Amino acid sequence: MDRLTSLIWLGGLVCLLVLVSWRTISCPYTKVEESFTIQAVHDILSYGIGPQALQRYDHQVFPGAVPRSFVGPILLAALSYPFILLSRLFGAVETSADVQSVVRLCLAAANVTSIAFFCQHCFATRAAVGKASASRTSSNDRTKAGLFLVITAVQFHYAFWVSRTIPNSLSLPFVVVAMALVCRNIRTQATRSNRGQHDARIAIFLLTFSAVVLRLEIVATILPVGLYLLATGQISLVKGLKTGIAAGAFSILITTMVDTYFWQDLTKAEAVNILSIFVKSLNGMRDVQRPRPLWPELDALLFNVVEGKSSEWGVSPWHAYVTSLVPKVLAFTSPLFAIGMLQLIRRKPSVADERARFLLLTAATHIAVLSILGHKEWRFAFYILPALNVVSAIGACSLMRSWPGRVTLASLLLLQIGLSWFTGYLSGINYPGGEALKLLHLQLSLTATPGVKVVVHINVLPAMTGVTLFQSVNLERDTSPGLFDRLADTLPATCKSDSCWVYDKTEDLPLSGPAASAAWSGFTHLITEASDCGVLQDESGAALPQSEQPFEMITPPIKSFAGLRRKSVSQIKADLLRLPKALLSTLPFAGGSSGQTLFDHVMRLALPVIIVEQPSIWLCRRKDVAK
Repeated sequence: MDRLTSLIWLGGLVCLLVLVSWRTISCPYTKVEESFTIQAVHDILSYGIGPQALQRYDHQVFPGAVPRSFVGPILLAALSYPFILLSRLFGAVETSADVQSVVRLCLAAANVTSIAFFCQHCFATRAAVGKASASRTSSNDRTKAGLFLVITAVQFHYAFWVSRTIPNSLSLPFVVVAMALVCRNIRTQATRSNRGQHDARIAIFLLTFSAVVLRLEIVATILPVGLYLLATGQISLVKGLKTGIAAGAFSILITTMVDTYFWQDLTKAEAVNILSIFVKSLNGMRDVQRPRPLWPELDALLFNVVEGKSSEWGVSPWHAYVTSLVPKVLAFTSPLFAIGMLQLIRRKPSVADERARFLLLTAATHIAVLSILGHKEWRFAFYILPALNVVSAIGACSLMRSWPGRVTLASLLLLQIGLSWFTGYLSGINYPGGEALKLLHLQLSLTATPGVKVVVHINVLPAMTGVTLFQSVNLERDTSPGLFDRLADTLPATCKSDSCWVYDKTEDLPLSGPAASAAWSGFTHLITEASDCGVLQDESGAALPQSEQPFEMITPPIKSFAGLRRKSVSQIKADLLRLPKALLSTLPFAGGSSGQTLFDHVMRLALPVIIVEQPSIWLCRRKDVAK
């Protein structure tokens, strides 16, 4: 049994690392909710952080974005920097698009490392509970730890989203490490010792920092954690308040200084250094003509909660987290969670059980607080997923005691793997903007006309579905000579200044009349959602005939996922009859199409539903550009 538990532990960790890395590499593009962070990291690595560099930043070139904190992107850029240099040294990075994958892999590695730390300290060890108790429980707890890693790995949402540059993924490592520090002192001799109090203070600091700087909804986790630490004596009320106030003051100071600097309005004055703009902003609290200190998370709270603007994105019933969003995240591991809940209720708690109860308390409180708000998204509850998986691991461990239970567990995990793979496949075909830009680079590398400056206009939909500055591999990146721009020039250059492209994301261009013809004449190529490249319209809003359009298609349109449609019984039978032949064609000696194409064909035959794809993005070239 010891050998089996060791294999489960090692296999679970390897499985988690491999799946997270595979999700990152196989789906390299990003969407609009990830846009701010990935663009900010690009600008930091490309231009540096000095005042001279700010005018090149994406949020300054294309203003209008809702302010988010630059602290997270700075931390991610600093973490990624040495790995980018190593990757370039060994030839693993050739273009800026490759750098984007390295940045996302670094974020994924930070999250996986925090989960491994959490797993190590959440389940009992000999060092934690003593030899007498550990001799009876160590093997059982290693099994739970391994199952926790396996369950986390096979769930789609964790493996897919931990490398995604949303603020929730940036703050997740801080929350997970904080919870681990609290858990490792539950029912141990160190609970009220110096180590226990030290861990409690660090946990409060990490949670406060992540709430103040990155995601304010983490306050819903701070509340139960703080009350638990007080109730169990891990920290006194005075020390807890001192730590919380100090952490809050430090975090507010950091975010206001950094973000007031990066978000300064360059249309009114030239960029100045961080101390100068911060002093001006403090004076601006009395003078409306001057800039004011910016605390992005406070602004987001006022905008979304106080003013109720988040409801414009949709309102869900109060029970949506419990009845819809969280069950969708757990999917086929939900029965394991239910079994684990029963185990925690019915039996005398072990050390791991007590830690699971604490985690369940924090998760329930977090959900209860978030349920008060009308607008709900699963990613607001991302932080509770490790807690739920601990309970699921306890349920899975109880199934390991009998052969019927093991068969049930294996079946649930296999179903979850299948669902995660299918969901990942659908997600992978939902980034038409990124695919379009990649295809345009490929097309023009083969057919580019010497002497013609490529100016690409990128419309709203492609910009929201995969187009980023990292993916703009032929972008001119001239660095700033500032003292604080030592991170600049990190990205590999793939073009000389005279052959670099211009990537334009200007919105609301005129579509009709003489002004429209003049506005669109400056572009040589388009990446657009306008069907058949018909960007110009008549006065009634109808697209002009193709003969009067200035652009023409250069490739078939890029398709994206549009939904699922149930197959008829006769179609299912016909597809199943064709399946053996399709499977044979995937064998090495069969030849034929590429492996990925054949794999997609086999998968679509085997599914009981039809994956519907529709044209969404068109690649266009101005007709007077030489072919």
